[in-house]
Amino acid sequence: MTSSWDAIAFIEELRASPEYAGQIVHVHETPAREADYRVPAAPLSPALSQALARLGVDRLYSHQTEALDHVRAGANVVVATGTASGKSLCYAAPVIESLAAESTATAFLVFPTKALTQDQFGSFTRMLEAAGLAKDVVAGVCDGDTSSSVRKRLRDRGRVIFTNPDMIHASMMAHHSNWSRVLEGLRWLVFDELHAYGGMFGSNVANLVRRFLRVCEYYDSSPQVIACSATIANPRELAEELFGRPFVLVDRDGSPRGRRVFVFWNPPAEREGRWRTRRSANVEAHELTARLIAQGVPTITFSKAKMTAEMIHRYVRERLERDAPHLATKVAPYRGGYLPEERRAIEARLFSGDLLGVSTTPALELGIDVGELDASVIVGYPGTLASFLQQAGRAGRRERDSLVILVGLDTPVNQYVMSHPEYLFARPVEQAVIDADNPFVMSAHLRCAAHELPLDADEVSLFGPHARVALEALADNEVLRRLGAKWFHAALEVPQFIVSLREFCDRNVLIRDVDTDRVLGEVNKYDAQPIVHPGAVYMHQGETYLVLDLDFEKDVALVRRVDLDYYTQPLGGTDVNHIDRIVRRKPFGAGTAHWGEVTAHFQTVAYERIRFYSLDAISQHAVDLPTSVLETTAFWITVPEPLVEEIRRAGLDPHNGLRGMGYATRSLLPMFMSCQTLDFSHSVGAANAPWHTVFVYERFPLGLGLTHAAYGLLHLILPAVREHVRACPCSDGCPQCVGKPLRGFTTWNVERGEAAIPSKHATLAVLDGLLGEGTDLQAPDDVGVAPDEADAAWVEDAMRRRLARLGETWEAHPVLTAPELEADYLDRRPPS
Repeated sequence: MTSSWDAIAFIEELRASPEYAGQIVHVHETPAREADYRVPAAPLSPALSQALARLGVDRLYSHQTEALDHVRAGANVVVATGTASGKSLCYAAPVIESLAAESTATAFLVFPTKALTQDQFGSFTRMLEAAGLAKDVVAGVCDGDTSSSVRKRLRDRGRVIFTNPDMIHASMMAHHSNWSRVLEGLRWLVFDELHAYGGMFGSNVANLVRRFLRVCEYYDSSPQVIACSATIANPRELAEELFGRPFVLVDRDGSPRGRRVFVFWNPPAEREGRWRTRRSANVEAHELTARLIAQGVPTITFSKAKMTAEMIHRYVRERLERDAPHLATKVAPYRGGYLPEERRAIEARLFSGDLLGVSTTPALELGIDVGELDASVIVGYPGTLASFLQQAGRAGRRERDSLVILVGLDTPVNQYVMSHPEYLFARPVEQAVIDADNPFVMSAHLRCAAHELPLDADEVSLFGPHARVALEALADNEVLRRLGAKWFHAALEVPQFIVSLREFCDRNVLIRDVDTDRVLGEVNKYDAQPIVHPGAVYMHQGETYLVLDLDFEKDVALVRRVDLDYYTQPLGGTDVNHIDRIVRRKPFGAGTAHWGEVTAHFQTVAYERIRFYSLDAISQHAVDLPTSVLETTAFWITVPEPLVEEIRRAGLDPHNGLRGMGYATRSLLPMFMSCQTLDFSHSVGAANAPWHTVFVYERFPLGLGLTHAAYGLLHLILPAVREHVRACPCSDGCPQCVGKPLRGFTTWNVERGEAAIPSKHATLAVLDGLLGEGTDLQAPDDVGVAPDEADAAWVEDAMRRRLARLGETWEAHPVLTAPELEADYLDRRPPS
């Protein structure tokens, strides 16, 4: 930290400024901590000793020593210590020793993002040079940005491959014989930032690991695994589920840590009356960021969305051009979707310390050494305590003090955190949860596995309890064929090119500048309507682009750079159109709860132009876009009709109350499970359901299992929703409890029977009538069979239907006979 800057003094300066309006609602300090050093059980190898000495490392922290001792004993190890604790040395040290001792030893080092891969490659290269191994050991990055010549060099001579799961899946596994030399000598498999592999991404990666280790076995290698994770509740369990092996956990952090000061900054309320909101969190955040940078304090600002990161960067740059023009070029935005050369340029400035400020999405949340940063401004609670600690930990590395400012949004989760700081400082960090046996995930990887090597009958169990049914369904679609005891891939497509580890969407829309013909980025088809509809403002590198056309047939959005003083916000609707199948049902309070399959419709019907720095709309414009259809899963609650009539007799609008209940329930789900509010939508009524039914559905094709988990937790979720709505200080509804105002109150809104904002009183009337006082909310399912039997039957049926739908787009192999299929796979290992 700069000697002239002090976090507490900066906070007092904020409180004394004329613009201060009581935004600081809580301050929390964590004390500094001294280092704990230990000596390894056996001496370091000469190469490693030389490397550490040349890099200025004279002693190892206790967790580094513990990890090295376990790795040397042959254990698979997961290291879970704090940010900037030197976790990378826990895998770099044994890899360096192995490279020096074994001329054929190779290593795969896997990172979840390209930026982190580049950062760690630079650090490891410096260690190779310090160890005197740089001339003999070929190391390099192999990802989607790597040229064909570099890839060939790594295949032919590489010993340390820096890559990401997507590259292993889509390129290396599809052509694994090209990598046979590396795979035959594979000694180490390193996975950094293990906590990033939760949810559906983690479920996909777990299946990728199954496939990868299966191919390694084919090449007679069995790599030792070293994993590193930020602080999560279950690092060992996550590692064992991802890799299917036992692990030793190292979690006693011996690194030093400076004092960290946390500030909870809640933007002031601006309006009272029919609804209440707060000043823009983006405006508050940019003012804080600009003030820090103007004082020479290196700062990183996190926000959730790409558009928000761009907007905050623009605001900060314009503020600095006015107040500190010599610093205006020292800030940059960073987000996914940039071209490779743009990312590399920004990353180089970050790693070198040339940038004084960066406005970013969670793309820089992971363990990248982003220079000497002293402050982190976080716009909106990230959704999990693990992510919050990661973002906070980007500043104040090693013994340096740091300042973390959490700026609250006007959402239920954020306002809960603002008024309950103990939620972040007095509870354990969340567990990372994956479902490797998810049938929809597993079936895609089963197809990939058969393409890589024929599946023996005794290997099917590797892919979980639903694998047999998936194989039969794939065979029904003529994608796989069974010959004797083996399953062969028989379709023309390369499945690794079709299956995505991160997206459920089957295609993306490119964003192209009509004047330069340059591709600026891409979005998936489900996000295209609200982000790049005609008339929308798309922001890139701080510049504004006007969207001219959105063509779903060609999957392209055409834009033109235009200087504008406004941004746009989409207006649209989402509804559950039809209940397709009830899988589970149970009494719930005075009503009934369900979980099952639904078909939802959503559409962007208009957009507003909103002047920068303001929340006020300039104008509203209609757009003509097709309705999107989504088959997914949902939970829904039907309240009894007598309750509806009772609310109406009390002079309240029950439909309004149901809307508020849906919004509040969806918004609070991240308090109970690892998810984001935007993973869900809510609506009221359906074509084949009573109008007094509230739906919460997943915004993913066929669902990710989130609503299924929420269905089992409704007895905890709904009482918390009622408590939160009741405790909100608003008069009768606001974005912090029951919903945001529908700006403009268009004819379209009126036709849907929607008021500007749901009523808090009507919402509480619905919740009170539904839940009662002291009511048992944990009644058993009454679908006629046990829940596990109902779930199993649904899984098999849904998987067959899903694969049948996908099969309509697959082209079955028309010519290969059984002998040709066998010959196609026979002895794929190249000569030594």
